[in-house]
Amino acid sequence: MALIYEYMANGNLQDYLSSENVEDLSWEKRLHIAIDSAQGLEYLHHGCRPPIVHKDVKTANILLNDNLEAKIADFGLSKVFPEDDLSHVVTAVMGTPGYVDPEYYNTFKLNEKSDVYSFGIVLLELITGQRSIMKTEDGDKMNVVH
Repeated sequence: MALIYEYMANGNLQDYLSSENVEDLSWEKRLHIAIDSAQGLEYLHHGCRPPIVHKDVKTANILLNDNLEAKIADFGLSKVFPEDDLSHVVTAVMGTPGYVDPEYYNTFKLNEKSDVYSFGIVLLELITGQRSIMKTEDGDKMNVVH
């Protein structure tokens, strides 16, 4: 058995935003990347049966092909959501600091809104070109978004 993936020539969004290529990233291209990513999340939440919560939406997990079309990747932490109309599942908090939904972090209650929060951080980075986490002078990570 083998998995075959589409080659994503432009790597991930995090690296692309921190590269020299970012100067060529027009607002129109940024909008298309945002729409592609949002459509991917919408499919996971409403198109899949059972629904899937990604749990680690971040710029490093959005891949770009040679046309800068975005695809969501890395489903290692994702959670298949029961279809019995539960509003949430209680689960251990996992994800990348700076992208994790504070409500999920505090209550351990996971739902698709946690991915939506993380996607908002991705949008912030896509618009500003800045990372959501910055290191302080002593090397500790400081979350600048919250």
